[in-house]
Amino acid sequence: MPVLSEVIEKVWGMDYVSLPDAVREEAKKVLLDSVGVGILGFEREERVKRFASLAYPSDNGSIILGGWWRSSPSMAALVNGFSIHSLEYDDWLRRGLVHAGAAVVPAALALGEGRVSWKKLLEAIVIGYEVAARFGSAFGRTHYSRWHTTATAGSLGAAAAASRVLGLDPEAASHALAISTYYASGLWGFISSGSDVKPFSPGHAAFLGVTSASMAENGMTTNLSALEDERGFCRNMAPGCDLNRALEPEWEYAILLNGYKFFPTCRHTHTAITAAIMLSDEVNLDEVREVRVEVFEEAASIAGIREPESLDQARFSLTFLVAAALAYGRLGLGELERGLGDEEVRELERRVRVLVNPELSSEFPEKQPAIVTVTGGVSRSERVDYPPGDPENPANLDQIYRKIVYEVRASPVIATLFDRLRSDELDDTVTLV
Repeated sequence: MPVLSEVIEKVWGMDYVSLPDAVREEAKKVLLDSVGVGILGFEREERVKRFASLAYPSDNGSIILGGWWRSSPSMAALVNGFSIHSLEYDDWLRRGLVHAGAAVVPAALALGEGRVSWKKLLEAIVIGYEVAARFGSAFGRTHYSRWHTTATAGSLGAAAAASRVLGLDPEAASHALAISTYYASGLWGFISSGSDVKPFSPGHAAFLGVTSASMAENGMTTNLSALEDERGFCRNMAPGCDLNRALEPEWEYAILLNGYKFFPTCRHTHTAITAAIMLSDEVNLDEVREVRVEVFEEAASIAGIREPESLDQARFSLTFLVAAALAYGRLGLGELERGLGDEEVRELERRVRVLVNPELSSEFPEKQPAIVTVTGGVSRSERVDYPPGDPENPANLDQIYRKIVYEVRASPVIATLFDRLRSDELDDTVTLV
């Protein structure tokens, strides 16, 4: 049996009623976080509004988060995935090396709104996360070094969630995953100098998930050996692929390994930012001679931009982010924007040096360790292994709500969704507005 079909057989028995309470709670956090940062992205990012203009209105379509008009399900999924990821505030599923929320949730929401219950939507999200994690883990770090796994494994997770919402049987769902596999892509090269288009990765994954599931629903089929085929995915895009990881993962439920962001920056920077914030009260900036930031290899390669000139570049600049965190003692959207024009921060950044520590690299992705050492005056050092919001440093539903409300301010949609999830009123059909 092709691996795609085997994985579907393994996960298709999941249903909301039988899921452990902890898994249900995690799915609620995922939904609240993704919808919240999607609304925030639309409100705060002009490029999201420009991108959303590509989605032609449709009276009977799916909702555009923040814009509150409707478009076709595939285009709504594309725009919402773009919006959710646009501020780098969305979640991170570390075992799959994938931003699952920005791919899975828009796909499930686009097809589930007005069609299924909240319980069925949450069930589909759990399955989508499971599939994204299994294949992201199978594709491995060699694949991740060249390809944005959010755009590849994220497409499979989106297709699985969309298939579940549509009520596809395992055979049809397997074809949906195969279709998405053949067209999943997203090279990392766009990030080298900062990029407006990074959010297109999860947006395209969500689009592909909806489209693939809809094609399968309409009876379209393909070669199910999309991973193993000589001209398939693993041979050409993931040469270090170990498909046993997809069949026998090291976890029971992948969604329990999900992490939530409390800084609007690349996830690989969060432990260094946290360490810098811990040091901020003890450091006299005028006395700092050097700030040494030791990180794992992926953090240095993906977030290695120096002296950023834009917000997109700043989100992938360890030197700038550590300097801003030391200067301000926190790092939200306001501090990120302020820091670009703050000469004190820019001068401090010039004294920040980033080093790859092989020992720290060997601990990734189970840990995302960083050591920040400040010398000059009284020298200080802090090590952080897990960023805030990770399973080892968990966030609850209330904390995620407060994070969103802090940045979005008053949002009746978020308040209503939060109340629904907290009260467990989930039998109604999904509607946001």
